[in-house]
Amino acid sequence: MIRSKLAITRLIALPYTLLLLLYLLVVGGGSFWLYGEVKSAETAILINKLMVNIQPLAERLRETDAISAARESQSWLIDDVNKLYNKLDSLRNITVRDKEQGYQLLPNMKGDAVNALAEDATAARQESQVDSSKRFQEETGELFKYSFDVSAPGQSLTRLEFSFDRQTLLDDLDRQLSAINHAILLFALAGAVSIALAVLITLFAMRTTRNLESHFQGIYQRVEKKKSLSMYVSLPLPTETWKKVLLRVSFEKIYCFA
Repeated sequence: MIRSKLAITRLIALPYTLLLLLYLLVVGGGSFWLYGEVKSAETAILINKLMVNIQPLAERLRETDAISAARESQSWLIDDVNKLYNKLDSLRNITVRDKEQGYQLLPNMKGDAVNALAEDATAARQESQVDSSKRFQEETGELFKYSFDVSAPGQSLTRLEFSFDRQTLLDDLDRQLSAINHAILLFALAGAVSIALAVLITLFAMRTTRNLESHFQGIYQRVEKKKSLSMYVSLPLPTETWKKVLLRVSFEKIYCFA
């Protein structure tokens, strides 16, 4: 029996190459998609937590004169600002500005004057959670800013702006995503180990099959040889051939006794 020299290619290399490509496509693509979806969800949750903490201050300032409260450093405003700075590690700056003046609200300090709004400034649009999450992922600046329009009825445009350290927010997001990262890694390793085991099992099966094939081929060849020999022995020899054989044997016996 002739063994193909391309058996290793046909039985292992080609099928398992296709299997590996399919694995990378499904697992790699699926993991990338899953990570993106989870990251978007976690980002939305992170932004929502920020909104839950800062929105009450914006609503309270909208009910009063925000610029006057900042300029006079009213006690309730300072207390609320200090609470926010203590609660939100990523919070770096708070400003209240209109088109004439502006104030920066820092922890345990009175409002410091800052630049007023530009003449062409427009009201801060209340972003949805999805818009804020998308903007957080797309922007690359050092600070992530979120603004509220806190203009009182009948007053000029007044904007309350919060600035957060982006790296601190990203670190919080990474900690929240660590579990899904570990799960994806373990899933990928489990798949790789499964493919490796499948290759080893196939190699072992091929080696066992080849050994059995060699063993039975040896038995078959021995049987064929015995059949061939028995065929030659059973053939009748011509009379002249028998005479020559008998003469040769007789001569050898006489020579030996002499």
